[in-house]
Formats: sequence, structure tokens, C-alpha cells
Amino acid sequence: MLFPGARDNPLRLNANCPLLNTNRLLARVGVLASDMSFVRLTDTANLPAPNEAKEIACGDKMICVANVGGQFLAVDNVCVHLGGPLGEGVVDKGKIVCPWHGWAYDLKTGELAPGRPGVKPYALKIENGDVLIET
Repeated sequence: MLFPGARDNPLRLNANCPLLNTNRLLARVGVLASDMSFVRLTDTANLPAPNEAKEIACGDKMICVANVGGQFLAVDNVCVHLGGPLGEGVVDKGKIVCPWHGWAYDLKTGELAPGRPGVKPYALKIENGDVLIET
């Protein structure tokens, strides 16, 4: 995949890496969000109930998928504090709360607090009964 400035930039994108940190990385090198691709995560029958979360495998990685009032949001499943499983946590006011020590992450941004990085958020979309996650 070539992008503007690719020859001058030592950064090489690995298109085969299914969960590359695309949001920040691609924005820096000028690749548009519409260039991102999606892979199948699960089917809609496997999504969590309203105001609940669950862990869903994506290759060798676990993803936390939460249902916030009917909107499905996804973030990395591992709490940055001590590695707790976020998909086993509680959804509260748009945040996922780690079941181990209560660290709360914004489900839209992945942040612990505004400007304080936390976990990577992933875009989801639903097509023909399948739940797709950004790669």
C-alpha cells in the first residue's frame, strides 16, 4: 500500500495486520478513513444485551464489545492497569468499567479521561447480519 510520502517515511504499513492501530497511525501519514477495511467479527445474534459487554475473539486477540443503549462499541479487551478483561466489566454511562480495579474507559474514544490514553477503540458496522470490525 503506497501513500503520500511513503518513500520518505521509514514507517511501513502491514496490510495483513488485522488490528493495526489505524486511527492515529493512518491519520499521520495521510491515508483517509475510507481506505480502512473491515473483517467479520461475529454475527448479530452474538452481540451483548443493552448496557452489557462481552468478550469476542478476533483472530488471536480478544475484543470488548459493549451495547450502550443499542449502539455497539468496541475497544481492546485488556485493561492497561493490570490486564483485566474489560468484556467482563460493567457498562456505565458510556464507559466500560474494569472488573478488577474499577478503571473506566470511554467506549467511543478508549480514553481513561479526556486526553489520557487508555485502550484502542475500533469502528464496528453491521451488514447482512454480520458484525464487522475495522482493521
